[in-house]
Amino acid sequence: MMPPDDKKKKADPKNSTGRILLISYFFPPTAGGGVFRPLAMVKYLARLGWDITLITATTPKHYPTDPSLEKQIPDNITIKKMPVVWEGSLIRRALGKFNLDWIPKNLVTPDERVFWAEKANTLAGKLIRQEKFDILYTTGPPFSILQCGLMLKRANKKIPWIAEFRDPWTLAPYLSIPNPHHRRIANDTEKELMEKAEAVVMVTPTFAKMMQEKYPASASKVHCIPNGFDTEDFQNIARKPGPNELFTIVAAGTVFGHYNMDKFLTALETLKKSHPEIYKKLVVHFQGLPDVRLNQRLLDNNMIDCCSSQGFVNHSENIRDIVNADLLILPLAEVLNSQGHIPSRTYEYLASGRPVLAIIPDGDLNNLLSDFPQVTRVHPSDSEGTVNALIRHFSSWENNEEFPSSDPSRLRIETRKNRALELSSILTGIMDNGGQDG
Repeated sequence: MMPPDDKKKKADPKNSTGRILLISYFFPPTAGGGVFRPLAMVKYLARLGWDITLITATTPKHYPTDPSLEKQIPDNITIKKMPVVWEGSLIRRALGKFNLDWIPKNLVTPDERVFWAEKANTLAGKLIRQEKFDILYTTGPPFSILQCGLMLKRANKKIPWIAEFRDPWTLAPYLSIPNPHHRRIANDTEKELMEKAEAVVMVTPTFAKMMQEKYPASASKVHCIPNGFDTEDFQNIARKPGPNELFTIVAAGTVFGHYNMDKFLTALETLKKSHPEIYKKLVVHFQGLPDVRLNQRLLDNNMIDCCSSQGFVNHSENIRDIVNADLLILPLAEVLNSQGHIPSRTYEYLASGRPVLAIIPDGDLNNLLSDFPQVTRVHPSDSEGTVNALIRHFSSWENNEEFPSSDPSRLRIETRKNRALELSSILTGIMDNGGQDG
């Protein structure tokens, strides 16, 4: 195995709040939704005096990168970067090319990153033996990272362990556990995790409550620390003066699957037929990992003239386009347990202050957005309501009407800095209580 890429940027131990060993598979320059939470936590926890050592993976060949994100990494942390294992290999890519993904997914549990997690476990165990850490922090998915944390806790019973679920595992509304054998292992692992971890962090109220109800003996360990937006992402990004020449809609993130962009596309298709005078004055930018189904649908409905599938764009460009949009689209499908899902881009939409059309079911996301008057909420089943909302927003743009703005004090609650303060309080509480969640 190649030695880890060890970037040593040591903090001053005399001024340290405490020492954290963090394991996160995703970290810059890797880009994508799983990167921003660990990046922001590292960034703001370091400012609060925490001495952080991070174990992370190199970027798989098929993943997008955003080197500009590396500028946000604090100078006073230690990064140990280990090569990916299996993922991105020639054999794995060949399996994907021939639609044979089901083979490794059914053979390996909990996920295909388990091979890397085994290497991370070996390195982390060595570091724990050599150095004194106050906290072990693992964040998943991939859930093999949480399994890695469990293995480390078994071998190092004295170190307090915090397990963070950025998405739920056995309660996931969208994760497909491939077979009963895998589900039994997932349930057994999660149960032991809940028993052994000093604290468990969930990112939405509903999923926190569901974990408490599933594991009542460990309910007091469960904390909810939602995602948020980083105020520094919006510094030096100003909205262009005057209205856009065309009514500009931005739809950022995943296009199909559980985000249900289908409902918005159906509304656009209806609008094209029923109100061609509006359709010819709008432009839609889809930003996120490319999806062949989106491009095919745009071609099939002759909508390439107004819709562009831009694929992945770097984070600063995405924020700039969000800030300059006339309307932002936020969809979510109504499926099992979707009431607990809040897409992370929600917070950046809110921070932009721009109008949002949210095509969403009841649940945590709907409850959050109810506090922000610039958001129009429509249920996914209300096709007519979605079309009418688009027409109303177009009319407001065309007439240069003012739209409601949110309460700045309410918005400040949702910052990444505040989330780091919440987490820091939990960590110091565990340290003050001799390794037990207070």
